[in-house]
Amino acid sequence: MLSYPDYSRCPINIISSIRRYYRAPIVYPSLNKLDKELSKFYKNVVLIVLDGMGTDMMERNLPKSNFLRKNHIDNLTSVFPSTTAAAMTSYYTGVSPNEHGWLGWSLYFKEFCRTIDVFPNVDSYTKTPVSKLSAAEFVMPYETIYKEIAYSVIGDVKTFTIAPTGVNISEDGNIHKTADRFDRVTELIKMICAMEENTFTYVQWNSPDDTAHKEGATATELPKSLPR
Repeated sequence: MLSYPDYSRCPINIISSIRRYYRAPIVYPSLNKLDKELSKFYKNVVLIVLDGMGTDMMERNLPKSNFLRKNHIDNLTSVFPSTTAAAMTSYYTGVSPNEHGWLGWSLYFKEFCRTIDVFPNVDSYTKTPVSKLSAAEFVMPYETIYKEIAYSVIGDVKTFTIAPTGVNISEDGNIHKTADRFDRVTELIKMICAMEENTFTYVQWNSPDDTAHKEGATATELPKSLPR
C-alpha cells in the first residue's frame, strides 16, 4: 500500500513538539499526543530514532509482548523523499527536505564536479573521501534545533547527540557522543540524565535500516538487529 507524506504527522512535527516544549518558535504543527506527554515537564527529554523502522516492519517482526509493540502510540509518515539523508536532516533541522536540500543519499555537486554520498562524505563511485569537511554542509548549510534548545527560556539546557561512529551529525550547540553498541547508547543516556541540568538528547541508530538493506525488509534477521 502506498503511503504519502503527511506534513502534519511526520518527523518535522515531532521536532515541532520538542521546539514547543522548549518555547522555541515553530512553523509546522506539533503533535497533540506528544505535546500532552511533554506537558508533564520532564527534566530529561530523549528522542531515539531507529533508522528504517516502520509500523509494518515492527508488527511483522516483533511479538505483541515486545516493548515497542506494547508502547506503540501512533503512526506517522516519513518526509519525502523518505531516504535516510533527507529524513534525518529533517530531524536535525525541523524543516522539510525541500527546505534543507539534502534530498538523497547520493547527490551531484557541480562545485566538486562529482556525485557525493552526503552523510559519509565520499565519492559515490570510488568511495574515497571528498574533503576533510562535509562537502554537502559547505554547499547546503543548515541550522540545527540544538542551539535554540540550549538557549531555551526555560533555562540552560544541555543538548547531546549520540550516533554510531561514521555518522556525520553537525555540532551546533550540541555535545556529540559516539556508540557502536546499543548498550553503550543506554549507558550514555543514563549518564546524561544523571546530570543536574535539564538535558535534551537526540539518538540516531542505524538499525533496522542497515540489516534491511542487506537482507530485505521482511528478513528474519531484522528482529536481531533491533535494540533490546
